[in-house]
Amino acid sequence: MLFRRKTKKETAPPQEQVTTFAPEEAVSAEELAALGIEPDEQTLPAEPAEEASPAPEETVMPEPAEEETPVQEETAPAEEEQLPEEPAAAPVPETPAEQPKMTFFGSLGKRIRDAMGGGEDLTDDFFEEMEEIFITSDIGMDTTVELVQTMQLVAKYDHIRKVNKMKDVIKKAIMARVDKGDRHKMSEKMPLIILMIGINGGGKTTTIGKLGAKYLREGKSVLFVAGDTFRAAAGEQLAIWADRAGIPMISHAEGADPSAVLYDGLEAAKARGTDVIICDTAGRLQNKKNLMAELEKMNRIIDKQYPEASRETLLVLDATTGKNAISQVEQFGDVAALTGVVITKLDGTAKGGIAITIADQFDLPIKFIGVGEGINDLREFDPAAFVGGIFDE
Repeated sequence: MLFRRKTKKETAPPQEQVTTFAPEEAVSAEELAALGIEPDEQTLPAEPAEEASPAPEETVMPEPAEEETPVQEETAPAEEEQLPEEPAAAPVPETPAEQPKMTFFGSLGKRIRDAMGGGEDLTDDFFEEMEEIFITSDIGMDTTVELVQTMQLVAKYDHIRKVNKMKDVIKKAIMARVDKGDRHKMSEKMPLIILMIGINGGGKTTTIGKLGAKYLREGKSVLFVAGDTFRAAAGEQLAIWADRAGIPMISHAEGADPSAVLYDGLEAAKARGTDVIICDTAGRLQNKKNLMAELEKMNRIIDKQYPEASRETLLVLDATTGKNAISQVEQFGDVAALTGVVITKLDGTAKGGIAITIADQFDLPIKFIGVGEGINDLREFDPAAFVGGIFDE
């Protein structure tokens, strides 16, 4: 395959080890680092700090307490004068929280929060429940096993004993799998050629329109290339988005050679000095051999006609297809050198777990997510915001 996929050595141990939680076992920082998690050293001194608090209570505190009471009354108005500082801090962090982050996960976030709701002791039962929640939320079996194993190790390292203290542990475990660092960012070198691939009906044309509008808002010049000449009316649908966004488009008649359309598009882009060229491609996986030959030809044309241009190849996936998206990554990964994924329809109907599986199992960065039908409803993927959406943060 052309994408990086985990080898068997990187997969987690058998499932039998997932539900064996022994909190008294010691876990080293090196073990966490091997899982891609930075140990939080602050959690260790935090517990003894709380135990040290009763020590000063043994001293004779009541006598000075009575003397200090009038002093506190004098300082009370000073605290009231500082009231304007409180409203300034409150609304600022709440404004981004108004975005529909919770809907990224559908019921997954609520089920995890419900499982953490009580103050029960942390036992195997909790991890078994989390395992069931992950699997039924479109997270693959291998990724689920690794998530639960990571949660157990972090809980031991942080000396966590209660279910309701597992919030940060779950966030760390998921972040270690979806966060690909700078690979989430699109190439900033212009000109940029973006090949969009994906099955028909997965939101590819809509994503092209939204992506083009995004670059326009950033002050870039954009050109659409209607390279999907195989599907009926594909060019017409792309033309609608081009008109809506005010973006020029190069197209040929239905059934034309896609590489010929791309050739004309590149020539037009060079003549106009266009910054971003977004090219649609056919989504016919029924004949992988023909699709592979077509994409290889298109890449050869880019190499010859525009070698100085940077390039991205994005696979568009519909989040509502669930685990069927995994087979799409496998098949398109066989015919194209993927640089990232766009996950569409993360607007409440999808379970959202498939994003975690794809990022983990195939080591592919998620570049964008679609959260609505509007032309501005395409967001750059933010791993921290995505994971925070589980807890409605």
